[in-house]
Amino acid sequence: MNIVFCISENYLIFLETAIASILANAASNDEFNFIIFSEGISNNAKNNIENLQKIKNFKITYIDVDLEKELPDFKTTDIWTSKLCYLRIKVPLILSNLGFKYERLLYLDADIIVHKSLTELYNTSLDKYAIGAVASPITDEELNHFNELALNKKHNYFYSGLLLFDTKKYIENHYYEKACAISINEEKGFYWPDMDLLNLIFQINNYKKLKPKFSINPLFNHEPLTYNLQTYFKIYNGIYSNEEIKEAFYKPVIWQLAGGAKPNSRESNLKTVLKFYKYAKLTSFQNIALKFLIKKLFKFIIRKDVFCMDGYKIKQIKIFDKIIKQKIKILPNPSIELNSLRGGGILVCPHPDDEIIGAGGLLIKYSGKLDVACLSSSGVKYNGQSAKERSDIRIKEFYSVMEALNVKNYWIFETFGEQPPFINQIDNHLKDYLKVIDFSKYDYIFLPQPKDSHPEHRYITNNLIKRLMLYSKPKPTTKVVFYEVWQSISEPNYYLNIDDYMEKKLQILKMYSSQIDEIWNYPRWVKGLNTYRSMSMPPAKYAEAYYICSLKDYLRGEYGYYKKIKK
Repeated sequence: MNIVFCISENYLIFLETAIASILANAASNDEFNFIIFSEGISNNAKNNIENLQKIKNFKITYIDVDLEKELPDFKTTDIWTSKLCYLRIKVPLILSNLGFKYERLLYLDADIIVHKSLTELYNTSLDKYAIGAVASPITDEELNHFNELALNKKHNYFYSGLLLFDTKKYIENHYYEKACAISINEEKGFYWPDMDLLNLIFQINNYKKLKPKFSINPLFNHEPLTYNLQTYFKIYNGIYSNEEIKEAFYKPVIWQLAGGAKPNSRESNLKTVLKFYKYAKLTSFQNIALKFLIKKLFKFIIRKDVFCMDGYKIKQIKIFDKIIKQKIKILPNPSIELNSLRGGGILVCPHPDDEIIGAGGLLIKYSGKLDVACLSSSGVKYNGQSAKERSDIRIKEFYSVMEALNVKNYWIFETFGEQPPFINQIDNHLKDYLKVIDFSKYDYIFLPQPKDSHPEHRYITNNLIKRLMLYSKPKPTTKVVFYEVWQSISEPNYYLNIDDYMEKKLQILKMYSSQIDEIWNYPRWVKGLNTYRSMSMPPAKYAEAYYICSLKDYLRGEYGYYKKIKK
């Protein structure tokens, strides 16, 4: 088997682990010829790779390239600052020009784990096609991206982390030259550079669709998903049969450790890190891999189940139990009575306007007794305005709204970009949040309800706030109050009559004018929601709904209304 990798020095841990996993799972008659493209790696690194011969013998060739000379027509971007990712597109041509006459090449990204022999993959017939690849699952992010690329709607977008080449057909059809022609005409560069280019060249399914078991990612969308087969059925959306997906799920040949699946990522799960260490311990990076494993094991052992993004389980640190040293039971008929002299409350909102949509009546009723922390200005390009311009506008609107509400202490943090959710940017503000938010001062903490349909809302309530509480511990008697924005609370246990505040609530909501138009008619939606909620407390005309729970129940993920649904 002729197997190609294109790597940089900082990917050597993945390269060695990938090769170790290939060799350890090889059939007795498998023979390997590894071809390593790079801008140059040290002799020490080469010795470490060749020491893997202790697992199984192999041949290896190192090819040093000057990326600027080899790939003059390809562009870098702010995210993809190296042209290395494009190199796979030229690999068959470079090898042919060097005199290597390989009929077939298997290109693999280095960040993989191989579970079985690659014989079936390598010997797969490509029929009339020049390449074989695995089709990508379809998510909303992909759909939006495909539209931007103007790809044919019948085309199944494929991964570029695994490419099986028929070198003769690839070279004869001038696919590298076609890539150059497309790249030259692309002014800004591509979002996923090599994948976008290859899919534009081979669109309308002009490639051999390989089985999904040959390239499946144990994590999708960089979210902390557990291994759920229904999730795989959903995101592959008919591209492969359910039987093929089951085979990939239960009997994968290759895991692609893209993005959050990498062992050093906080999104990775224990199962992935254990598999990675199984092979990394055979390499020169065994100590670093062991640190990854110990860190993940520590987090796994000391955490308890808590529902996070999309309702999937992650683990929550036991230190929260230390915050709760006494049993706090919520009253059968909970209520909200804010008193700023005792501590008052803080309302945490993900974006400007969420606080008014979910709790505007409450903010007006308890004027001056609630602090407000808005964790994301969430600027997105819209109606001819840049993302930064939209962020600036939303921040100014937030300040005006806080003054109109007579909020004494309020903060907002800047985030903006092309494509939400901005969870990474929110995370990057962690130290900034800690500078201003002190949960120990408050009797009440108001948060979006934990099953809100917006991913940033869920992440903030179920993950981020709990991490902040490690540094700023609330009082054991503090109550957590959930409000509703994009998803209603299934069984509220507290309603607030806002008849006296509804008109002002709508007036203040309209101050977020940048967010309101004919499509996004927040005043109409809010009036409808608050009218509906009044059914639970006649003769009120308008009401806001909340769910109040103890701090202990919040930290443990034990929300009463959720447990009832689960049954």
